[in-house]
Amino acid sequence: MKRHILKGIIKAEDKVFCEGDYLTIGDNSLSEYFEDNLNGRIVSARYWIADKEMPYNDLLKTHIKQLYGSTDYSHGVAYSEHTGYLWTDDEAKIGGHDLVEELTSHDTKYCYLEIDEYEVGDDTPD
Repeated sequence: MKRHILKGIIKAEDKVFCEGDYLTIGDNSLSEYFEDNLNGRIVSARYWIADKEMPYNDLLKTHIKQLYGSTDYSHGVAYSEHTGYLWTDDEAKIGGHDLVEELTSHDTKYCYLEIDEYEVGDDTPD
């Protein structure tokens, strides 16, 4: 398994040359990254959204506190994971989930996106 990480501020723009939104995470165009690195691969993805940049461990701690009902965290963190049918295409879709569409609603927020790429024979998520 190979892990890809994209992190940074989400910027969603309506570009004339694109259908729909053009989305970047940090300096990376999401759809271009998918097309160049993941097109046709078996992947799973998870992401965390926060109001401002946070270290990975703080994102995890905040997420765990939310899962267990703790109310003593100071930053809201959203989490999502996509599994199942995991083929990608050049529009940044995983298993029917359009990441550009999902992440556009978090414009100007910090995103930490992990994408696990699997080879045939690797243990893939169920």
